[in-house]
Amino acid sequence: MIEFAPSPLIALPEQSRPRGFRAWRDQAKLRLREWQNPLVARRWKGLRADLPVLSECCAIVPRMPYKLYVPYFSTRLSPHCRLDALAVHYRLMDQWGVGGLLLRAARQAVTLGHLPGKSGQAYALRLQACHALMREGELVLQLALDGCMIYAVAFTFMEERGERVLALGCVQGGNSEDAQELVRQATRDLHGLRPKNLLMRVLRDLAARAGCARLVLVGNANRAVTRPIRDGKVFADYDAFWEECGASRRADGDYALAPERAGASDLSEVASKKRAEVRRRDSLAIEASAAVGSALHLD
Repeated sequence: MIEFAPSPLIALPEQSRPRGFRAWRDQAKLRLREWQNPLVARRWKGLRADLPVLSECCAIVPRMPYKLYVPYFSTRLSPHCRLDALAVHYRLMDQWGVGGLLLRAARQAVTLGHLPGKSGQAYALRLQACHALMREGELVLQLALDGCMIYAVAFTFMEERGERVLALGCVQGGNSEDAQELVRQATRDLHGLRPKNLLMRVLRDLAARAGCARLVLVGNANRAVTRPIRDGKVFADYDAFWEECGASRRADGDYALAPERAGASDLSEVASKKRAEVRRRDSLAIEASAAVGSALHLD
């Protein structure tokens, strides 16, 4: 069931806007970067004028222009490539007619639906936009339980060599003290389907629905959030997870993975006693993918 219900658990971006000296400093930095990159700044202004939904998102999240001047998705992208990526993404959002959803998700998390666990608990699929994990993707899809985020993925629709791609910049677990236990609990409750694997199946399905040639997965060496990595605060091995998902490493250090509609698994090599559990996992992935695809008008 698709609800489009706003979650009261996520604070509005306006509530955390910088004030006083910090606000003045941020504006000064932005103006300096615009002065250093006048063509990018001019193109950005024109893009906002062409796309009202983007202009409205900027009003909700004033720091959005910073994405042009700091690493975004992958450190290999230049400022002009970042602008191209944002232009593709927001033109698609406008073309698909999901501007209203985007603006709600920019203000606070929007619940797209619920997945039943075998314990009877309902796991929420939530969407955020523009500001959450803002250097790693424009859309953030979360799996949550009782308002607590278990896992999230951040992604953007882009183009490479004239082909549409879904670019995945972040796979992140929760940061609460019991985050690992929540993941273990969810895996048991979702019939052995790990939350991050569930979200990956949803994104592969979404890429197929959107007509993407492939998913581009950021490699360890290209991650946009560089300071936490340098400070030793990030331990996730993206390369290992991408390879586990069957992705191929590219010459630029990122990975490529084929889109795939969520569907029934081939059970010919699955032990008979495990087939029912595999079917339940497939059912969850199909239900979650349908909810996200419907939300983005990609039924």
